[in-house]
Amino acid sequence: MARWGDARGAQARLVYHYTDARAFTAIHRAGVLEPAALVIRHRNVPHGSPLVWLTDEHDASSPAASTVARLDGHSGHTIRLTVATPDVVRWPIWAAASRVSKREAALIDEACDGLVDRLWVVPHKLSWTSWIVAEHLDTHSVIWRNSTQTAAS
Repeated sequence: MARWGDARGAQARLVYHYTDARAFTAIHRAGVLEPAALVIRHRNVPHGSPLVWLTDEHDASSPAASTVARLDGHSGHTIRLTVATPDVVRWPIWAAASRVSKREAALIDEACDGLVDRLWVVPHKLSWTSWIVAEHLDTHSVIWRNSTQTAAS
C-alpha cells in the first residue's frame, strides 16, 4: 500500500472511498467525509460508532469498490476519492478491538461477499486536507485535486 506525507510530514496510508456523484457533491460542499451508519440490505446495522468505509483496492471494477459504496448506503460508485490518513485500520482488527458482536461481524462479512480483508475504516471525519484526488469513473476525469498533498520520498 502506498504511503503519502501530509503537510506535517506524518506518514499516511493511501486508501479509497467509492461513492455516487450525488453523495460526493454533498461531501465536497461540506469539505468532510463523514462517518456513516452501516447499511446492509437497506437497514442500519449497529456496529459501534459510525465509520468511514474505505478499501485498499484502486481498481473501481473490483468487488471491494462496490462493497464500500454499498456499506455507506450509496446506490453506485461513480466517484473514487483517494484519501491519505494515518488513522485507517483494517475492518477485522477494528471490529475485534471494538467488540463488534459475532452476529454483526457475520452480517457484515456476508454483505461484503467475504471481502472484509480489503476493507479499512476510520472512526472519525476525514476533512478535505486528507483527500488526494477525486475522479469521476465514467468520464475518467479528475474532478478535484488537493494541491497541498505531496508524495513521500
